[in-house]
Amino acid sequence: MSRKSSVVVCVLFLMTLAVVAEARTIAVDCSNPKQSINRALRRGWFARTLVIEVTGICYENVKIERDNVTIRGTSGDPTLDGIHGVNADPSPMAVLSIWHARDVKLEAISVSGAPGWDPAGNRLGPHIGLGSWGAFELEIYDCLVDNNYGHGAHFSIHTNVLAERCTFSNNELGIRVQRTTRLRCFGCAMLDNETYGLSVGEGANAHVRPYRIDPASTAPPDVPSVISGNTRGVATDFGSVLLFETDISLVPITNPNGDFFSAALSASNSGTIWMSGGTLIGPFKMRSKAIATLLNVHQPSAPPGVSASNLIGTDSQLSVSGNVADIGIETLIREFSSTIFESFATVSGSLTCVSAGDAYKDSSVTVTGTVNGCASWAP
Repeated sequence: MSRKSSVVVCVLFLMTLAVVAEARTIAVDCSNPKQSINRALRRGWFARTLVIEVTGICYENVKIERDNVTIRGTSGDPTLDGIHGVNADPSPMAVLSIWHARDVKLEAISVSGAPGWDPAGNRLGPHIGLGSWGAFELEIYDCLVDNNYGHGAHFSIHTNVLAERCTFSNNELGIRVQRTTRLRCFGCAMLDNETYGLSVGEGANAHVRPYRIDPASTAPPDVPSVISGNTRGVATDFGSVLLFETDISLVPITNPNGDFFSAALSASNSGTIWMSGGTLIGPFKMRSKAIATLLNVHQPSAPPGVSASNLIGTDSQLSVSGNVADIGIETLIREFSSTIFESFATVSGSLTCVSAGDAYKDSSVTVTGTVNGCASWAP
């Protein structure tokens, strides 16, 4: 090869490296049939960092399999910009699926319309709204995940998720976190889903709290965390959940005792829950060596016409403490389980121990309800 040819080859190589290393922004107007988010992902494949700015609602199923991608709505209103699922054969699992990618960000977009199955059981398209599998760093800001056939959001396989000021509503299930995944959800709302607002299992953990611009501030939050209108609130099965200043309420259920998981909080199979502050409207239920701590959590009495009981069963442990803590509905403790009331907590609902269940209290606890069968309960 001549010296001149070598120089040309080197220049071309350096130019290629520059193209690969550049940050690229691609605009997508969803009203233009020649533009789509999937096309933008293909066009920007060689960019080290890719930003896709979306205007309008794109009707497509999107799959991200590369690092350093941001999908951003241009209006700042997720009801105006986003992704709506479509029928597909073969069908992907999610309207927006993220596979084994690092540093993916979603900003002010909606993810909706996963069609799932028709009434005859025929698969129409994806059943999950937003799904991530092995997405090591996923950040979601000011997004709306709603009206999906199955899970609104499904985070799995070592995914690390930060969601701020997001709403997960009108899905079959709000958020599912599993398989050693970590979710931090600050200022999130999980509303009016058919089953759970939040479900955590298989070694995963979730941390839910209000959003504050200044995290160190003790002032009222800028955006509260609310889990409301679901038939089941928060559940963990071999997972862990931290809840701070989060209000949880269920839709009225005429017979919640008929289903273990029809509860504002439920924990099973060594699942753990720590809830600090907030109001709990609806029962909590525990079984199979579950552990829960309720610190300054207020549980009012059941509304008229609704029969509901807290259940602590199968070698589980519950601790209730704090001067504003109040357990306001009937609590049944059974099967070698135990409950401890301390630090100025109040028991205004009845308390019953059966089948070697037991309860304890310290002298600061106020008791206005009846207590039956608890061998270690001091007067």
